[in-house]
Amino acid sequence: MSAELARSLGLDCDEFAPLRLLAECAYQWCFRGELDRAEAIFRALQRTASNDPLPWLGQAEVLSARREFSAAAQSAAQARRRKHIDASTMTFSYVLEADIWTCAGDLAQAGAALDKARQLDARHPGLLAVEHNLELLRKAQTQRNDAAGAPIS
Repeated sequence: MSAELARSLGLDCDEFAPLRLLAECAYQWCFRGELDRAEAIFRALQRTASNDPLPWLGQAEVLSARREFSAAAQSAAQARRRKHIDASTMTFSYVLEADIWTCAGDLAQAGAALDKARQLDARHPGLLAVEHNLELLRKAQTQRNDAAGAPIS
C-alpha cells in the first residue's frame, strides 16, 4: 500500500520510498519544533534503513535545533558513511555541517565544511545561505574583537 501511495504521488518506488516519506514527516515535526517526535522517527529509520543517509541528516537537524552542535556535526558525518549516498546528498551533508558549526560560532570548522562542500559542488543551492551566514558571523566576531581592543573613552 505505501509503495502504491508513493507511485500515485509520482515518487520513485524503490524499497526505500515509504521510509523516505516517513523521514519527510519527521522533518516536518522537526521544523514545527516537535523534536522528540522527529527524533523518534529518525532513530527508528536509522535502525531500519541504516544505509540511507536521510535519517542521519534528519537527526543532525534535530540535534542542531537542540543546540547540541558537536553531536549534530557527528550525525552529518555519519550520513556520509552510508552506502546509499549520492553526490548531491554528500554535498548537502557538508553544507549542513557548515551551518551547524556556524550556529555554534566555530568559524574554523564551518569554513572547513563549507570548503569541502564547494569542492564537491560549487553550485549546490544550499551554499549561498550558509556562506552568507558565515560572513555575518565573521563580521560580528571582528566587530566584537575590535570593540574589546578599543581604548575606553
